[in-house]
Amino acid sequence: LVYDEPDPELFTGLARSASRCFLMIQLEGYDTTETRVIPLDAPATAPVAILPRRKDVRTYADHLGDRWILRTNDAAQNFRLVAAPDSVPADRARWRDIVPARTDAAVDAFALFERAIVIEERVEANSRIRVLPTDGHAPFTVAADEPAFSMNLTGNPDPAVPVARYTYTSMTTPTTTYDVDLASGERRLRKVQPVIGYDAAMYATERVWAPARDGQRIPVSLVYRRDRYQRDGSAPLYID
Repeated sequence: LVYDEPDPELFTGLARSASRCFLMIQLEGYDTTETRVIPLDAPATAPVAILPRRKDVRTYADHLGDRWILRTNDAAQNFRLVAAPDSVPADRARWRDIVPARTDAAVDAFALFERAIVIEERVEANSRIRVLPTDGHAPFTVAADEPAFSMNLTGNPDPAVPVARYTYTSMTTPTTTYDVDLASGERRLRKVQPVIGYDAAMYATERVWAPARDGQRIPVSLVYRRDRYQRDGSAPLYID
């Protein structure tokens, strides 16, 4: 037995750090997380809590090179990305922002590469991919072909590769897998989920915003057949 979590409200997951140095035991509940690690060169070592659980704080970690990278909601309702020292990742006084807290964007996931850190962020109700090169080049956002879409990181187990893999989908585009070059931003199509009898060219999608009583904007995604939709208020609308 390596570890037995006594709290039945916490889920337990396993992952290997990007650096291949640690086995990470991730404990996660509704309002808290904890990360324990075992050095892979000493597998009989008891797991050590490098990021102890704290109420209302969720932190997700990965390790590469000589530092930990953390996605945390500590002092960041929409999460932020920080670099933490290799030896004491829980020392918040030594955290350094990579992606600071923002009110207009949320950091939902990240992946570590030798050439870059790639983040999945939500902006204007779209989930998009942004690349932060570690070689001094300027960050860039991966291009999208439609105004309403969702991009999600997927299947990036090797930090040495020069590309990041992600999926793209929208109300008109089936799940599509791309690799994006971490230096040039060039996208390479890898796979399109087949949909029998569907012709994507017949449809279009748009994003509009509806004002709420409190002044906030509510995102509304529209999809329609190009040959049937008339912009005169006569078209029927199905709300889901």
